[in-house]
Amino acid sequence: MNIGLWVRIGSRNIMRNKRRSLIMLMAMTIGLAGVIWFMGFMNAWLDQMVDNVIRSGNGQMQIKAQGAFERAGSTVGFDPQPALDVLEQHPELKAAQRVRGRGLLVGPNKSWPIQVVGIDPPAEKQVSDWPQGELEGEYLKYDDHGKMLVGRKMVRRFDTRVGKKLVLYSQSMDASEDFGSGAFRIKGVYRSNSPELDDSTVFIALPEAQSLFSLAGQVSEIAIIGAQDELLAQTVDELRPAIEAAGLEIKSWRELSPMIVQMIEFSDKMMWIFYLVIFIAMAFGIINVLLIAVLERRREFGVLRALGTPPQGLSFSIIFESLSLALLACLIGDAIGVLSVHYFHVHGLDLSYLAEGMEYVGMSAIVFFRVTVVDVLVADAMLLLIVLLASIYPAVKARRGRPAELLRS
Repeated sequence: MNIGLWVRIGSRNIMRNKRRSLIMLMAMTIGLAGVIWFMGFMNAWLDQMVDNVIRSGNGQMQIKAQGAFERAGSTVGFDPQPALDVLEQHPELKAAQRVRGRGLLVGPNKSWPIQVVGIDPPAEKQVSDWPQGELEGEYLKYDDHGKMLVGRKMVRRFDTRVGKKLVLYSQSMDASEDFGSGAFRIKGVYRSNSPELDDSTVFIALPEAQSLFSLAGQVSEIAIIGAQDELLAQTVDELRPAIEAAGLEIKSWRELSPMIVQMIEFSDKMMWIFYLVIFIAMAFGIINVLLIAVLERRREFGVLRALGTPPQGLSFSIIFESLSLALLACLIGDAIGVLSVHYFHVHGLDLSYLAEGMEYVGMSAIVFFRVTVVDVLVADAMLLLIVLLASIYPAVKARRGRPAELLRS
């Protein structure tokens, strides 16, 4: 079979019926560009979900006392210095010391169970967005005494405002009947991407929390960031021996938030199912157009067969036409898809009208798209594969029938 001859015939057939070729090209181009655009959106969503987990308190890694991870809600103190000495050997890592425990916030007319978090404000700003974001009033300072940050929902619950005082009670670290307490003035009111956080967490300076929970010189956790995402597990494994030798434990955010990891994996699988559905729908359209083209050209095929043309040449011609249009669709679709993703990567997609709902799924109101070269190449490969499979049946249909029957059709 003279492949060069059938390449020329296939190319001419594409240009002979421009309307049909244009319809196929547009369908493949729009489908591919749409998939790339949606890839950019989903990547942004998954990135924000992970970033929110890391930047909203967990960090990439956490260090706690032995057994403290299993004792959720308990405040177990430890001397942070051995852990800080280990982290000093990794200058790329940044750490923030905290004291976290349960408490009770009491106002003139009501009380509310809360989580109390003592932070080192300068270090916390480097490690998390906790409790930054929208802030009314002022941020904490390390030496602030009797001052706290509360969430906007909590302010509404107590019908209070910046400058007013509330009483804070906390249970001692050994869960005994001893309680720490103090009157704290509201220095700032924050609003985060988590309504639950806004209604349940109070932030005070680290020395105040150490006094409140009777943890002189101790902390209950150290949050760490700075490791490369792809090397996070390796970094944890490198730190673990020295950390455990100091009587402490270290875990990554994946170990601390298994439900988030499962959600990300599930979303990733559902995303590929969605892409497959789009391409399958596209395949049915391609099959339909190609079958119509084959039926329209039955007499032409009969003439070619009568002149001694091999059947496989007709099949090759149909497949070549389809793949040629698919390759052109890849070029145009990639350009459109990547340019649209780049636009939303720079300017973001404003979903502020869905802001409240977005908070509950771990996204901010502005979504910044991201797509990789691998994503684009995978989408192209999926399109070419679907087009190849979709063109097989029309190609087989084109080679069937005797020349006399085809000439009479």
